[in-house]
Order: sequence, then C-alpha cells, then structure tokens
Amino acid sequence: MKNFRELIRFITLSGYSDADYIKAMALRHHEKWASRYAKWSYESTKQKLLSAYWTRVVPLHLFTIFCIVLTCVFFFLFRQQNVTEILVIFSIAAVIVYFSLRLWVYNPLYMDEFVPLLNNAIETLSGKHPTNTSNVI
Repeated sequence: MKNFRELIRFITLSGYSDADYIKAMALRHHEKWASRYAKWSYESTKQKLLSAYWTRVVPLHLFTIFCIVLTCVFFFLFRQQNVTEILVIFSIAAVIVYFSLRLWVYNPLYMDEFVPLLNNAIETLSGKHPTNTSNVI
C-alpha cells in the first residue's frame, strides 16, 4: 500500500508541495553528497535538487504519463493498419501536452511551491532560519 501511495504522490507531484517531504528529501540528499565530499554545503544540495527537478522529475513524470496513455491507446484502439497514424497523432499530442504541462503544472509548481519550500528547508537544516519571529511586524 505504501508503494501505491508513493505512485499517486509521484503522478500528482504532490510531494513537491509538501514541506515535510521536501525537508526529508533535502536532508537525505545532503547526507548522501556530504558523505562523498568533505566540504559539501547546503547551498550545493539546494542547487542539486533544483536541477534534479528539471532533469529527472519532469522528464520521468512526462515519460510515465505518456507510457500510461500509450498503453491505453494501443490496448483499446489497436488496429495494425492505423499504427503509423496513431504514432504520428500521439507524437504531435505529446508535444502539445508537454508545453501545456510545463506552462500550467511544472512551472507554477516549481516557482510557487517547490522553490520556496526548498529554500525554507535548506535554511532550517543549515541553522539560518530565524527561530524567533515575535519581533516581526
């Protein structure tokens, strides 16, 4: 059941708008990289995670969605004489879907949720986060 929850979290990208998930991910990755390099900083971990969003998460998410759709298309609409037409239509649709997802899902999630929460997690882990905010107006 835990794997199913992780799959749903991945498909909906809900982990990238959850502060606890991002903090745990930042800590896990920081420990991994700090064990490899003696002077690894939290800022370097932040840069790695920001880069990983666009180079690993987005392509894998898009690939997963396309595989699910392609499986459904071939399972329900498969006829040998129309395979080429279906692949051409699917390729065009894939480009349209990618730009739509990038504009309305990936960019807003990245800028409005992931980056601010990651900044907060990195500041908390590095000890730069202010603990007393009672003097703030």
